[in-house]
Amino acid sequence: MRITERLNKMIKCAAVTLVTATLILSSGAVINADIEQPSLQIPRLEDIHYASYCVYDKTADKIVISDNEDGQIYPASMTKIMTGSLALDYLDTEAFLTCSQNAIDGISYDSTTMGLCVGESTTVSELMYGLLLPSGNDAANVLGEGVVEALIQKYPADSDRVGPDGVNASYLEEQLGLTSQEILDGYRLTAFAVLMNLRAQNWGCTGTHFVNAHGLHDDNHYTTARDLTTMLSHACENPDFVKAAAEKFGSQCVVVAIDVKRREGQEDKFPCGYEVVIAGGTKPTGIDALWWAKEVNRLGCGEIL
Repeated sequence: MRITERLNKMIKCAAVTLVTATLILSSGAVINADIEQPSLQIPRLEDIHYASYCVYDKTADKIVISDNEDGQIYPASMTKIMTGSLALDYLDTEAFLTCSQNAIDGISYDSTTMGLCVGESTTVSELMYGLLLPSGNDAANVLGEGVVEALIQKYPADSDRVGPDGVNASYLEEQLGLTSQEILDGYRLTAFAVLMNLRAQNWGCTGTHFVNAHGLHDDNHYTTARDLTTMLSHACENPDFVKAAAEKFGSQCVVVAIDVKRREGQEDKFPCGYEVVIAGGTKPTGIDALWWAKEVNRLGCGEIL
């Protein structure tokens, strides 16, 4: 499914809140959903066992409640949030990538996969669904290799062009002590981990270090609840993540909050008379509110606030 360049740019301006779980901080609260589900008994926060947590308000850009948010944890398959984010920024969703022997050799025999075979060519869009829905480790490696090849081809070391993370292939060469050809020949996944760590740094993640694209355990592959919140916040700005979430959890779990301001006399720009604004209403986006509501509904949003 192709996501237009215009939509990719515009969604990064809009206030999108992806809700996959909600804690009701009251004793013995009962939730009656209107989607033919049984009543849910929500436990008290003090009765929940956890290593750490962090609840972040994206619109207000502040942490609402947290505990041990900077404690080191292992991200496991949540690693794929970063993998998918890089793939969507460097690759065309309609492009085909071929599964290499190295991509298959880089996962364990009991891995969750989307069922790729060596030599099989698959679109980036299909790989994204394989990455996020069955949590395919094979898809993660194929996307990681594809990102590194795309970076080296589009932003070679001897050019002035830089990619979405502000670097070209010379950065990978310097970090790994290898030439671009050597990286392509046998170190694509290692180079992808370097790129993952660069993006984490660019996003302000201070307690994160990646060594692979899929999240299989490694003592040197870790993050924190605070950093995961940061990564999720950035990832939810991309429509493909919203669509995948709707596929995985159902549209009722995807909520888009739209903040608007009245724009009288500007019906040529905002036909409905309202503009979408972000950052607590301080930043205009140039997006017509009604158009945006229809668009996020098309993407799979089940509720609009």
